[in-house]
Amino acid sequence: MAGETTLIVTTRSGVRPLGVRGEPLHNAAPQLRRVVRRRLGDDAAGLLAEPQLHQDGKAIDWYADWPGTVQPLSAVEPERRAEVMVAVQRTLADIRRLGEALAGAGPREDQGVVGLSLQLAARAPDDSFVFLVGERPALVCWGYERETAAALLPVTLPRPPQPAARRPVIEAPAARPALPPARVAIPWLRTLVLALPLLLLLLGAAWLLRGLVPAEPALALATREGPPPPPAPEPPPDPTPVLKAAFATEQSRARVLKVELSLVEAELRKRLADCKPPDPPKAVEQARPPQVAVAPPRPAPAPAPPPPPQQTQPNDNRLRLPSVPSNDYSFMSGCWRTDPFRHEPAQTQSGVSTYCFDANGNGQIEWRRGRTACRARAQSRYEGATLRLRDSDTTCNDGSRWYADQLVCRRGADGIAQCSGSSRGASGVPVTWTVNLHKLN
Repeated sequence: MAGETTLIVTTRSGVRPLGVRGEPLHNAAPQLRRVVRRRLGDDAAGLLAEPQLHQDGKAIDWYADWPGTVQPLSAVEPERRAEVMVAVQRTLADIRRLGEALAGAGPREDQGVVGLSLQLAARAPDDSFVFLVGERPALVCWGYERETAAALLPVTLPRPPQPAARRPVIEAPAARPALPPARVAIPWLRTLVLALPLLLLLLGAAWLLRGLVPAEPALALATREGPPPPPAPEPPPDPTPVLKAAFATEQSRARVLKVELSLVEAELRKRLADCKPPDPPKAVEQARPPQVAVAPPRPAPAPAPPPPPQQTQPNDNRLRLPSVPSNDYSFMSGCWRTDPFRHEPAQTQSGVSTYCFDANGNGQIEWRRGRTACRARAQSRYEGATLRLRDSDTTCNDGSRWYADQLVCRRGADGIAQCSGSSRGASGVPVTWTVNLHKLN
């Protein structure tokens, strides 16, 4: 696989994998590693090597997510080996606790299945199944019983220690058997030498007499060999194992997606519960005016000249910059949302960025496109007369990578901020866009 490192190739004969509801764990490996990456990070997900089942279903390739030199843990120094095993056991304990949490408090049955699968996957068969790829450990053959996992390793790799075989007891040599009586040899060589002249004489007579054999003069015999028959076509491979493996993988993926959907629904219900409606305005009792005596009306004074028209700002929620830049960023306090834009050229759907700052200009950015959400720290600072909004690189909820961008805002007409963004993205090609920032209530 491109960009990945092959660890070992193991066999499936004679072993029984662990599983839930009759489904082996290596069929649900992509979904389990995705849950671990979302909850515990890339290092915890990278510890579980990615299995790839062969089409015939008899062997499994184990891959690491990063390139590097592969060496078994038994080949390193004892101090380094102990340090690596402490980190491996700590990560497996985190995965086991995550599985217990999902299995015990899941809102649906499928979430309990994923939790039980994570508990089984966190069992390390032996130290022989830990490899170092560069400086990071990777565990292979996870999801198999501890007693039978040693049969998975190839011959060239170290296996778990076996009890030493008993040395055979030295016995006294047995008595030599009695030799059979010698047989009288028949002189075959002398007989063949004597019969050879007679055989040559018979062959010469047959060659001389071959012209005396009658044959029909008009008869001509000819044989012609036709082209060889085409080879039989090879039977097509049986697609049943591949279809079963693909069907099992999609079933496991559907269960994991149901668990993610239930978690999102629970978070949405929690946020809706936290959003309380505002209190209704209290009725203000108007004081009754005191009764006064009515005086006769005075003559109306001359009308005053109308005041000069005042320029009023349009009633919208766009960001307005102060006329003089300063270190007071209270005007940025709150949340601001951009217009839809494309963060990278390869994106077919536009996304929206939301900035939330405090009175000191510090906060975070959240970029959403469909079900993809990326969160990172953000900061707004003046550089001369230009306001710059910067963020940092981060990892999104679906495992994709968010590359930092920069939003440059300048004061335009009526103080409205004219903002333009730029980012290099994954391809390194610079991308620019122009947006407005709108205040969220």
